[in-house]
Amino acid sequence: MNKKLSIFAVAFASLFVTVEANATEAEVLDVSPNYIYQTTYETETRYEKQCNIARSNDRGWIERGTNSTFGSLEGTIGTAVGYGIGNEIGGGSGREITRVLGAILGNKIGNDISDRKAIQRGQTECYNVPVTERFPVKNQVLTHYNVVVLVEGNQYVVERSFAPRIGSYIDVSLRVK
Repeated sequence: MNKKLSIFAVAFASLFVTVEANATEAEVLDVSPNYIYQTTYETETRYEKQCNIARSNDRGWIERGTNSTFGSLEGTIGTAVGYGIGNEIGGGSGREITRVLGAILGNKIGNDISDRKAIQRGQTECYNVPVTERFPVKNQVLTHYNVVVLVEGNQYVVERSFAPRIGSYIDVSLRVK
């Protein structure tokens, strides 16, 4: 009974023990690269031309006062005209709303006219502004080579960091579990 138990124990233990054979030469039958894809990010800087209207403060005291409050002399005139039109259009409880909206709209129209005049007179300041964009780049990265080898009539796939020539012989170690 002890003999049967010991044979069973050896057989059972062999399921969990790894036996490593010595390195043997194997013929290379096929080689294929194994890749993974990695995403990296690259940045690109380009320059865009940006122009602003140059406003000088060396005008008269009326223009300086209106430029700081209403944007420009034309904006001040537009505000007054818009307020007057809003006063004429509105009636009853809506008169205040039409006055305010008329003044805002008149100011906008007057400042737009002032800007167009400044552009026509060449009163603009232009400069190049750097704009940086970041975009993903997908790269194919080689991790290893899958090498199909022939050992004692059986084919196995092993991994290598290099690509051996087909038909050559390489050393491999076989593990049995």
